[in-house]
Amino acid sequence: MRVLTYVSILSVGMTLSSFVIVMAVMNGFDRDLQSRIVSSIGAIRGFPIAGVLAYTAELREDIQSVPGVLAVTPELELSALLRSPSSGRLHTAAVESQIIAVPLPQKSHTSSLDRHLTPGSRLPVGGDILLGESLADKLSVERGDSLQAIVLFPATHEAVTTRDRPVEAGFRVSGTYRTGYYEVDASRSILARSTIDPLFDLPPALAHSLEIAVDDPSAAPAIAARLDERVGARGLYFRSWRQMREPLFRAVNLEKRVMGMILSIFGFISVFCVLSALIATSIEKRRELAALRAMGMTRREQSVVLLVSGAIAAGLGIGLGTIMAGCGHQIITRSDLFRLPPEIYDLDRLPSAWSTPLFLASAAALFVLSVLASAIPAAIQSRNSPSEALREE
Repeated sequence: MRVLTYVSILSVGMTLSSFVIVMAVMNGFDRDLQSRIVSSIGAIRGFPIAGVLAYTAELREDIQSVPGVLAVTPELELSALLRSPSSGRLHTAAVESQIIAVPLPQKSHTSSLDRHLTPGSRLPVGGDILLGESLADKLSVERGDSLQAIVLFPATHEAVTTRDRPVEAGFRVSGTYRTGYYEVDASRSILARSTIDPLFDLPPALAHSLEIAVDDPSAAPAIAARLDERVGARGLYFRSWRQMREPLFRAVNLEKRVMGMILSIFGFISVFCVLSALIATSIEKRRELAALRAMGMTRREQSVVLLVSGAIAAGLGIGLGTIMAGCGHQIITRSDLFRLPPEIYDLDRLPSAWSTPLFLASAAALFVLSVLASAIPAAIQSRNSPSEALREE
């Protein structure tokens, strides 16, 4: 029966460690995805109902007066076709891109763009353009190369610009940036605001959207609601990074729930291992238990013995699982065993975010289920008559 006991302890430990490690990796991917989205599109964005707005100093002060808001950057969003003149094939080399024209000094307060620059790249000035790394790969260009662009200003009001036709212009590539969020890296390019305004005779205060930095990205939905209350009357509405990518996070949360349900099945398997070990032990030790009953042990005391045995097995398994989970987390986060090839993935290793509440909840659930399983052989043995058990032996 020792083998069954050891197997039950090992099964509890492996179940706990596998559940905690897998959920830590999934939480790590979730956290990494959140940080990439925030750094790519901003914690909160404000959109004008009319499509464009006049970004004034008064509007900036009203937004920054909301608790939690750190800085605001107005952005222009233009559509463009980009191609490298060296290719000479417009129909095959042209790539659609979304050009973001921003005042770069303000952009540094609301975005971590400078930290996403690839080696040798710099922020655009003058006639420069900064490309997403995947977009640059599509165009087969590097820093210092020239680009031709057909730019269209998506104005919604005739008075916004005096040029309602696409403008052809040439730019020099100042470098590339990599956020790790493919949707951005493969389609977005950045220009200084001073480069776009003369092309379309734009007023300097015009903006298509506002990027807003906050002190706590997790509180972005609440801050966006406060912005709607305070500034919404000016024809603006605000969305947090989670609201703008709600379908994506719903899919991620669904995946986590399904994985948690699958791993929970292994928890029930480990509980059945504890149950089978205790049933086998109670059958093997039936004579000894009957002798103790004959000597004066009550049914309740006999049940307590089996319950304590189950609790000890579960406790040893949880202790083993804690050691295995801690070692697994350290191996994933610190060793080179789980390093990822950077030419394929945007991560250098598997992300793992340890969650103490999740670990405690998992350990407590396994312990309680194991003790409850111990009640089954305890109830069976308490009903047996000591005289019958001794007579059978």
